Parts: sequence; C-alpha cells; structure tokens
Amino acid sequence: MSTTTSQIYVDRNVFDHFWQKLMRGEEIYDFPAQLKCTDGCFRDVLIRSNAVRERGKFVYTRSFVRDVTEQKRVEQALREREARLRSAKEELEILVEQRTSALRRLSAHVLSLQDLERRRIARELHDSFGQYLAALKLNIEMLRQAPAN
Repeated sequence: MSTTTSQIYVDRNVFDHFWQKLMRGEEIYDFPAQLKCTDGCFRDVLIRSNAVRERGKFVYTRSFVRDVTEQKRVEQALREREARLRSAKEELEILVEQRTSALRRLSAHVLSLQDLERRRIARELHDSFGQYLAALKLNIEMLRQAPAN
C-alpha cells in the first residue's frame, strides 16, 4: 500500500493550502502542519519548501521538515501553568481581601470595646471618687464644727 503526501497531513485543507502555495511558485517558510507518522503518531512540524521547475513545469519539491512537537507541548504546558498561576493569584487576592476586611472589622470591634471599657472605668472612678469626696467634705465640715481640744 502506497502513501501519498496528502495522506500524511492530518488536515487535508492544510495540505491543499500548502500545495497551492507551491504551485504558485511561492517559497514556503515555517509552514505549520500536523503530520501523521507511519507508526500512527502525530507530529507538529514547520515545513520549509520550494518547488523545482524545469521549463516552467513543476518537477519536484525540496522540503525541510522541523519537528516542533515537543516545543508545542512545552508551550502548551507553560500556558496551562500560567493560567493556574493566574487563578491561584486571583484566589490569593480574594483571600487577602477577605482577611483584610475581617481584620478591619476586628480592629473596629477592639476599638469599640476599648472605648466602652474607658467609659466604664471613667464612670466607676467618677462615682467612687465622688462618694469619697462627699464623705471627705462631710468629715472636714464636722472637724470644723467640732470644738478644738
């Protein structure tokens, strides 16, 4: 069973586009394609090709094929990792925002409690000192009115 060039291209439209460029006499540089290997695996490649003509007629093509499958795999892995990092960053930013908000609420609550405690202490001091001063005043008045011994 013989394999034609068009059968190794995964996408027939890609082959047709490649072939049309060759037939127009264009030099092809880094033409992206996916090829099917004889073992059934697929490879991403970049093709550099030109048509050889004799007396204006197509005779054959010279093609250089560079396998970029690993490069594409690494690029895809990098894109996926970047997407995961962006997602993790967004999650962390949300968490920081939530924690900052919680910290602000806690800080406000602590300040409120401190103010309430200051007021309670102030009332207690006022009330107790007020009683002590009133008692002291009474004692002083009593001492003034008492005969000197």
